Amino acid sequence: MTLRKLATLAVAAAVSTMPFPIVRAVAATVPAPVTGTAQAQGVRFYNVGAQGCDAQDTPDAPARAFRDGSGTIHLFAAASVDRAMTGRSFNTLKHDCSVVFQGEKSGNPADFDDADWLTSFWVMDGRTVFAIIHDEFHGWEHPGQCPSGDPSRCIATSLLGAISNDGGQHFYSVPGNAALGATPPYRYDPNQSAGFSYGNPTNIMKRGAYYYVMFNSQDPFASGHDGVCIGRTANLLDPAAWRIWDGSGFNIRSSDPYTTAIADPDKVGCHPVVPATGPGYAGSLSFLPSRRVYVLAMYSFGQDGNGKRAGTYILTSADLLHWSQPQLLLADDAIPSNQGGHQYYPSLIDPNSPDPNFGTIGRHPILFTTSEATDAADWSLWGRQVSLR
Repeated sequence: MTLRKLATLAVAAAVSTMPFPIVRAVAATVPAPVTGTAQAQGVRFYNVGAQGCDAQDTPDAPARAFRDGSGTIHLFAAASVDRAMTGRSFNTLKHDCSVVFQGEKSGNPADFDDADWLTSFWVMDGRTVFAIIHDEFHGWEHPGQCPSGDPSRCIATSLLGAISNDGGQHFYSVPGNAALGATPPYRYDPNQSAGFSYGNPTNIMKRGAYYYVMFNSQDPFASGHDGVCIGRTANLLDPAAWRIWDGSGFNIRSSDPYTTAIADPDKVGCHPVVPATGPGYAGSLSFLPSRRVYVLAMYSFGQDGNGKRAGTYILTSADLLHWSQPQLLLADDAIPSNQGGHQYYPSLIDPNSPDPNFGTIGRHPILFTTSEATDAADWSLWGRQVSLR
């Protein structure tokens, strides 16, 4: 799972141990944007060569954290064999080689069970934790599923649900096909011209009676669906309860394309709340209580033709639907050359957040990013101090 690959979504939820403050949007008013800066010099939290359990134990997803009932912090930025860093504080986190979850590498795309990443978490109580799994079907890794041999054409992604009953030490797939909460309306075809995705979901955010997740949509077969979309549900454990924003309301209910004939996929495609002309990939979603606004961290490759520098940007909203213009937080070209250049998968996490899901931030959170390299041993997870205004 890299930002250059496609990805997807499906969500699940439960009773929050700490509901977020409710922000009631009266009109489609975009608040003044939150701005800020991140230190160019980073602190290395994890490096594959120094701490990895094997060469594939790479930080390959946005950093997510939660605090279990015993007070232990679990930090994930996992590869498709999911492991965590744990500790009583962010300063004492240590990488654990125990496998928390992994997919079954199924060669049948209808199984939604190939290469899996744990990407988002919701603490239900001290021991029960819900997670969103990012599942990628890699056609090129299965006989007969990718005649072209081109990974960009032979990929389809979905999000599934998983549950832990031991405080996040092990996760298990939720019974039933939780991917049906939000899957692209297409069946995988070995001869398809391009991959498709609802992908790279943010962390789960509670607002009022609903649980929200933002995700990236890439639809090569219909226009108007590319960008950052949003879905919500009142019960994340029930895939049938999930609804996606269609431009006027949360009215789209996804169906399993392998069991249900979808006559007109264009009508059930999501409507982006951040268009494809925005920065790029969503990384994290946070609530800033001092401003009573939401902050979305995104990454831009700087290749969109609109003059944006590659790096991390932040956007601001009062209602999760209407977003400010992106504000540059950290440009890749400002980062010391010995720290990896491009910094992917931005995620804002505040170690001082009282929320067990670390969904709230203060004025000085940490920006977590991943630097990738040709040699997997050089992949690293970095943290940088941020000042928000």
